Formats: sequence, C-alpha cells, structure tokens
Amino acid sequence: MFLKPAQLAALAVVSWLGTGAMAHALELSEVLERTRVSPPGRVAFRETRYNPLLEEPMEFTGYLEYPRAGQLRKVVESPFQESMLVDGDTIELVRAGRTQRVSLRNRKSILRMLQSIESLLAGNISVLEETFEHELSGTEDKWRLRLTPTAKSLAKQLDQLTVCGGLGTIDKIRFDMQNGEWQHLEIIHTASEP
Repeated sequence: MFLKPAQLAALAVVSWLGTGAMAHALELSEVLERTRVSPPGRVAFRETRYNPLLEEPMEFTGYLEYPRAGQLRKVVESPFQESMLVDGDTIELVRAGRTQRVSLRNRKSILRMLQSIESLLAGNISVLEETFEHELSGTEDKWRLRLTPTAKSLAKQLDQLTVCGGLGTIDKIRFDMQNGEWQHLEIIHTASEP
C-alpha cells in the first residue's frame, strides 16, 4: 500500500509534532533551575486562607523575603501587621509589638514543609525528592507541579502542595491540608523584576 502525498505530509507533521513534544517534556530539575532565587530576594504576595471553622476565607497581603540561605521571612501588612522569620529550626513571630520564638526541633512536619519552600526557591531538587512524590505537567510557559508528601509525619497534616508558574517564575503556591484547611499564595510580579 502506497501513501498519497497528502498522507505523507500529514504523517511527517504528526511525527515532527510528536518528536518536538517529547524533546520539550518538562523536567523538575529544569523548572527549578529556571525559577531559582538567589538571596537576597523579596516579592509581594496576596494570600487567601480557608479554615473549616471560618465562614469565609481570609485575605492577606504583604511580602516574602529570602534574606540568605536557611532564612525565610513572611511579612503580613494587611489586614493586620505581623512578621514571621524562619531561621534554621527556629521561628520568630512578631505581632502587636510582641516577639515570640518557637523551636521546630520537635515539630518535624512543620520544619519539613518550610524546608520544602526554601528548596523550591533555591532549586534544591534533592530535598524535594526526599520529602515528596512529584507530578509535573504543562509547558515552559505554563506548568503545574503537584507535590504529595511521602514522610508520614508531614502527610498527617499536608495533603498536597501545588506550585504553578511559567517562563522562569513561580506564580502560585497552594497548601491543601488534611483537615480541609487550605492556603493559596499568589506571587505579585513587578516590571522591575529581572
């Protein structure tokens, strides 16, 4: 059986599209390399938090800082003011002029979750692969990374962590907790960012 010229052309196009799609399959290491943030870094955010005990989700705005490796700061500016600094295995919370320090040495699941966020920023694939199974989908322009905890202590609290982005940026991070609670963090990119 011989193929007609139109059929040959169609077959060539399908083959070319197939090879291109396979050649451009996303790899977690590539995504993390493109989205890596070198400290110091700062970016604004808009966050929505839902807890089954509340009638409606709460809305927050502020900024995230990555001052140096091992240190993350989240500053809420609205509807109230507070800052949370994670430094190694310690959290420092400042609210209404009062400072509270909490050690995470006995709270391994919270520590792992915070280390995972830094791993996303730092492009550290090994920490993510130790803590989560991952599913990456989409294209370079618009991708979605679904992280499911493998550590039992973390899985008791966190159902999944979903990170969305494109073109070398992380745009959204969503935490879905086991108790029906969730947090959705949207990164606000500005024109002055590189």
